[in-house]
Amino acid sequence: MIQESPLPPGWEMKYTNEGVRYFVDHNSRSTTFKDPRTGFDSTSSARSGSPAAYDRSFRWKYHQFRFLCHSNALPSHVKISVSRQTLFEDSFQQVTKYFRYHMLIIKA
Repeated sequence: MIQESPLPPGWEMKYTNEGVRYFVDHNSRSTTFKDPRTGFDSTSSARSGSPAAYDRSFRWKYHQFRFLCHSNALPSHVKISVSRQTLFEDSFQQVTKYFRYHMLIIKA
């Protein structure tokens, strides 16, 4: 089990019916999902290690998507760039060019 530092004096840790952890400050008679020891939110995003100020902007999502695409790329996969208007024509040209190039390498 993970050893956590003790809560500050007058604080108590409780759980909701759904199992989400929250903290009770008996000094100020208030509750919060923010852990007073770390400052992170105790909801599901904090369990994955994200800070409470999670950036959900389009820019962040775009960069995260591009990062995951590049990090999951395998050497045996081929990247095909197409446009919506000419999807079939672009994909056909790129696939035939790719296979033609590799067929020439295999014959040589």
